[in-house]
Amino acid sequence: TIKIPGVAMLPGRETSAVATITNGAETTTSSEAKAKLAPLSEAGLSVSIVADKNDNGIISRDESGSKISKVHVSIPGSVIAGDKIDVKITNPNGSILTKHYEVMGKDVNGKITLKNLDDNSQQTLDRDKPLDLNATIAVDKETKAEVTLTDTFGESKTVSDTAHAEIDAIRGIMFNKDIKTSESGERSTTVKVYLNEDARNGDTVEFKYTDPDNHHALTKTATHTLSAEDITKGVFEQSLDINARSAYDLEVKATLKTSDSDGLESKSYEPYKPLHIGVENYTVKFDASKDMKGGEGNDTLVFDGDKVNFNNISNLDSKVESFENLELKGKTEIKFNVQNILDITDNPDTVLKIKGGDVDANGNKITKVDLDHKWDRDSNYDASGFKGYSSIDQINGKTIHIQIDDKIHTDL
Repeated sequence: TIKIPGVAMLPGRETSAVATITNGAETTTSSEAKAKLAPLSEAGLSVSIVADKNDNGIISRDESGSKISKVHVSIPGSVIAGDKIDVKITNPNGSILTKHYEVMGKDVNGKITLKNLDDNSQQTLDRDKPLDLNATIAVDKETKAEVTLTDTFGESKTVSDTAHAEIDAIRGIMFNKDIKTSESGERSTTVKVYLNEDARNGDTVEFKYTDPDNHHALTKTATHTLSAEDITKGVFEQSLDINARSAYDLEVKATLKTSDSDGLESKSYEPYKPLHIGVENYTVKFDASKDMKGGEGNDTLVFDGDKVNFNNISNLDSKVESFENLELKGKTEIKFNVQNILDITDNPDTVLKIKGGDVDANGNKITKVDLDHKWDRDSNYDASGFKGYSSIDQINGKTIHIQIDDKIHTDL
């Protein structure tokens, strides 16, 4: 037997061979032998996101509660040395993992030796054993895995798999009550959270809600770990901190994180509409570090022993809103201009009433208002126990008016 190595073959095309033997004047020719190299095929090439056990593109809570899934790449038994395998995994956050391999050889038992072209390491896969990689999973966001097999002739085949998780953990969120309060009032309220079948014992619900002291941001957080009792009842209550002495809309968003070590996070849930924190008339103690907002009633901002120059308070117009009264206690001293008053009342037609005033043991007034010579006495705005003043300066053509308690010392 004579063997001739290295005979080139092309996929899908026949290669033929004829042997001729010449012995002196005699020549003997064999019959023609033909062989065809099978073209590259997808047969046996596959990729799967393992957490999607039903292979329907949707990972249910029953299938997995983890944000990590294995990706299995099955390599055809027909591969030969020199074939290349490229894997690309696109995660829900847009990050991409790529792996590049070359087939180094295959033994008689079907074991395939691969070379990792990224780090030159090698691994051997037993017959029918897949490549094992990791991908991340997210709710309502796709994970895509694809593998491309390329032969030595440049022909290639690509297959892919996609999947996303779906968790329906919360049926709804309902505020328990409207807020009724006084100056010292209520500092928290509760919400009821109704659970769905995808919520499980040990899962964690995280709440983000309106900061009581900064009503423009959902930066306050709270967490609740679900118990077996919560699951049985299908509902639990969560306490939320509020600033019940200032009018605002309480917004709440909740997400559930599964109890798995690599917990999967659900979509965000929120009530049908925010809860308005409001009472008829607010009495709010002044605190320059917080937002202080009145409602639609007759609201009072209280100062107790404070020394406040409103000109030095940044963003006064957004920090203090819609008050009709200032109440001064003890050795309080305040100073303001006409713009400050408009920032406090938010209505040029409101006559701000400054009331209160204390005296010392000798009967001397110890509560003071510094008008900074920007106001004139105006008896047209006098009231029982109060003197009226009108601003020297106007704002948008409007004169601003105030009333000051007779028990308060002024610089006029």
